[in-house]
Order: sequence, then structure tokens, then C-alpha cells
Amino acid sequence: MPRKIRVQYPGAIYHVTSRGDRGEDVFLDDVDRQDFLKTLAEACQKTGWQLHAYECQSPAPRVDAKSRSGCWHAIREGSGAKPN
Repeated sequence: MPRKIRVQYPGAIYHVTSRGDRGEDVFLDDVDRQDFLKTLAEACQKTGWQLHAYECQSPAPRVDAKSRSGCWHAIREGSGAKPN
């Protein structure tokens, strides 16, 4: 059964998380964490996201951000990737 469509609207605050495969760590070391924060900062500048909170603990980093557009559109703008 497919999941329900997510409610999206401009100006909403979205909680986005990621998990490693089979519960593995997402970050190998502090350099990976710094790269993640640098990429996140670049995405915020590029898209106009307002970052409210972030957590860089493995295995599930989290971001709370406000976007001008819907969440998935903003993720595509910021990362160039299409979420599944």
C-alpha cells in the first residue's frame, strides 16, 4: 500500500532525517560531518532555506528548516538529488 502524500506548503518547517544502510553510520569521521555542514550551508544560501536546527549524530542526522517552496522541491533545489 503506498504511503499518503505528504502535506507541503511554502513557509512550512520541515524535519528531514537520513539513516545509514542497515543502521550503519552516515558519517565516517568529523571530516564527513564538516562536509555535511558545508553542503547544508551552501544549500541554504542557494535556496533561501532558514535553518532552525540540525543534529549531526550518526546514524541519523536531522535538519529542521523552513523553505519558500514545498519540502521536496526545496531538497531537489538544494542537493540536485530527487528524494525517494
